[in-house]
Amino acid sequence: MVRDGRWFVRRDLGAQIANRVARGIVAAPHRSGGQAQFVEQAVPADGAGSSLAPTREWALRRLSRRLTVRDLAWHAHVSERTFARRFVTETGVTPLQ
Repeated sequence: MVRDGRWFVRRDLGAQIANRVARGIVAAPHRSGGQAQFVEQAVPADGAGSSLAPTREWALRRLSRRLTVRDLAWHAHVSERTFARRFVTETGVTPLQ
């Protein structure tokens, strides 16, 4: 079974080329008012997902400690702002909630 074709391009030619190919094969509708035709979002170069699930699991094992967003971001290897944004995207709630 063939998976997402970008995976093969990324593996063989790198993330930058995979992103260019993906944008090139998508026919976006015309948007007036100067809006972007696509959102610039890179495919991770190492192929790893950007899920925070490992960090959420790590935090659940440490519920007896007071964990900050800084602690969680450190574990996820991202900035605090990026962590908070991704957390809301993945879970629908803020880290504090």
